[in-house]
Amino acid sequence: MAEKYYSHKNPSNLMPSEILKNVPEIYGQEDAAFADKVVHAAYIIPFKSSWTWYLTEYDKQTGDGFGLVVGYEPEWGYFRLSELKDLGAERLILEDFPKTFKEIAQTELARRMTKQELEDAFMGTLDVESLGEPLTAIQQVGRDAKNAEGLEL
Repeated sequence: MAEKYYSHKNPSNLMPSEILKNVPEIYGQEDAAFADKVVHAAYIIPFKSSWTWYLTEYDKQTGDGFGLVVGYEPEWGYFRLSELKDLGAERLILEDFPKTFKEIAQTELARRMTKQELEDAFMGTLDVESLGEPLTAIQQVGRDAKNAEGLEL
């Protein structure tokens, strides 16, 4: 039986085989609402950048990823994993993937984006009004542990 989430081992490997075999090709999630697109990995450049790249699709031939890029302004677009690697990027391991953007809205996205940016980036498909204060990483770990044990929140 496959694990629910990808391994957190070796975050400097941007495209481990378990992600490679599960991430859809480019346009593979084209028909999904923005908030329902599945994020297979998020990339950061520790200590050098506040940008985050959320991978939703991947071209195995070119090494191009597609997804939400949160930098000066959040935008959907293409990025090359080899360029991120050259810049010292790592997979974000404070969040478990794969998850939809809805599932990471109150944790990962709310820490990095304003409500207006969320509204604009997701074109109204993400209920930003229902988001409370972002959960801290410690709160998220506790919530994930309770969910894994099947406990009520």
